[in-house]
Amino acid sequence: MQLFAFVEAEIPTGILLIAFAAIVLLFIGFVSWLGIRQLAKSRDLEHLERIKALEMGKPIGPSEAEKCQIKYLHNVFWICFWIGAGVPLAATSAASSIMIQTNLQEFRIILAIWICVAVISVASVVCATALMISSRNWSTKGDKDSSGNSSAL
Repeated sequence: MQLFAFVEAEIPTGILLIAFAAIVLLFIGFVSWLGIRQLAKSRDLEHLERIKALEMGKPIGPSEAEKCQIKYLHNVFWICFWIGAGVPLAATSAASSIMIQTNLQEFRIILAIWICVAVISVASVVCATALMISSRNWSTKGDKDSSGNSSAL
């Protein structure tokens, strides 16, 4: 008989899974609690900010010009996205379907098709980038005074 015998008892897999699930649920609960607490604090601070703005006589929400600018920038973003992503996808799809349907074997024609696709793709990405940059510049023109510096509110 051994006095200090260490018996290696295996922990059942079910208990390990339950313990792991409990730890994960506790972590998720803690993170959720932190998130809810942060949202409540944010709402309180936003409410205080609005009250102070009303006391000072400043408007609470964005002006009509800001609303139009936000709508314009939203539309420009989606136009740029579809020019920059949709046109290359469409050109690649068209070239692929032509090659599959006609079963092209001549290297010169294949090369010409894919060079055209590359040129179209690069041109559309460049145009979308230029449009996005010009729209950003247009949106900040209203914020500058006559000296070219940004006006501080």
